[in-house]
Amino acid sequence: MSWQRAIRDERYKLIEYCVAGKRQTQLFDLAADREEVTNLADRPEHAGPLRELRERLGKERLLLNDGNTPHPFSNKQGVDFWTAFQQP
Repeated sequence: MSWQRAIRDERYKLIEYCVAGKRQTQLFDLAADREEVTNLADRPEHAGPLRELRERLGKERLLLNDGNTPHPFSNKQGVDFWTAFQQP
């Protein structure tokens, strides 16, 4: 099963997900690409927004206690996602 997490700011949207234990990343410029067609995650000129949104996503994990909940389904989902997310 694939789990995903997403976060956005006023311009960009970051989606991180794992498929078969491998991390996948999508970054969209919502101002220029409202339909979210062009993935910018691998483009060097977008490294700054990618880094900033990843940092915010990590802070949200702590704020929401994602991956450390008493509910078995939620906890497994969080643990699976964040374990794969830590891999490059």
